[in-house]
Amino acid sequence: MRGVLAALAFALAATGAAAAPLPVETLAGRSLTVPDGLAGDPRLLVVAFTHDARQLTEQWGQRLAPLCAGPAPSCYDVAIIEKMPGFVRGFAIGRMRDKVAPARQPYFLLAKTDTAGWRQLAGAPDEPGDDAYLIVLASDGSVKWRGRGAWSASLEAELRQALAP
Repeated sequence: MRGVLAALAFALAATGAAAAPLPVETLAGRSLTVPDGLAGDPRLLVVAFTHDARQLTEQWGQRLAPLCAGPAPSCYDVAIIEKMPGFVRGFAIGRMRDKVAPARQPYFLLAKTDTAGWRQLAGAPDEPGDDAYLIVLASDGSVKWRGRGAWSASLEAELRQALAP
């Protein structure tokens, strides 16, 4: 129960600040910045700060696949890999490319730098743990909504409300 209340309190946290440009590389190999280089309005980011968080982000991805298949919103997966040792990074990126369909690779972002900036964008603590972080960005790059945690019907309902025009 405490976890659910914490997730709801987090989702209701103040939003509206414009995101600072964060450099990323798509799994397809293109460099861009978040939020300016992302197509679509609104834009949904599903962020994993740790390898174990990928289980939750994949769960969210499965639940949101029908929503993300349409023209709006634009849905992006983000893997924060700055702290990943260099000798493992290339192998891990290769495995990600093998798992992610080529059509989705432009929407899978690798954050190799500025973990602190990503924590700020997500509203995450210094040690974000193994939660999935969900961020809805408005057309001006401001944070419209934030959520955190495993999939739940109530959190998905809040997300869908934030994505509504």
